[in-house]
Amino acid sequence: MRALVYGLAAALAAAGTVLAAQALERKPSVYTDGLYGFSIQAPAFPKAGKGSNVVPAILLGPAHGGFSSNVNVMIQHVVTTRDAYRQLSLGQMKAAGFKVLSDRDETVSGKEAIRCDYEGSQAGRDLRFLVLAVMDGDRVFLVTCTALKDEFGDYQKEFEACLGSFKLISQP
Repeated sequence: MRALVYGLAAALAAAGTVLAAQALERKPSVYTDGLYGFSIQAPAFPKAGKGSNVVPAILLGPAHGGFSSNVNVMIQHVVTTRDAYRQLSLGQMKAAGFKVLSDRDETVSGKEAIRCDYEGSQAGRDLRFLVLAVMDGDRVFLVTCTALKDEFGDYQKEFEACLGSFKLISQP
């Protein structure tokens, strides 16, 4: 009887270990494109190390005049506050000669965030940017929407919807 109890306990412990390992297993990232009719699983690249930044997503629109309007998501590994991040960002924009059109506080997935609309010239092109920065502990999610300044109105509604859809998901 004692051997049966020990055997059962060992089997339960092994099953628990397998279930725990499965719970920690990384789920693949999948992109689905309804316009062109496809989906693709992203490669399981390694996670960026502490102190490094990573851009896990770049979405490009059709090119016009040699430029593709785009949205990218960058994860900056930094501990900061909303106010400190705002001050740094606005200072960088000013130093680059950009004009800030609007800047406001938001909340995304219960976290402090900033939404900023600005414009300026970069690489000889007049551009306009709509940005969402979400503070999440030791990282900042920076979602940047960019279009040629003259074409921004064509994309603004989609950019607003894109930023409005951004949310954080829990990680194991």
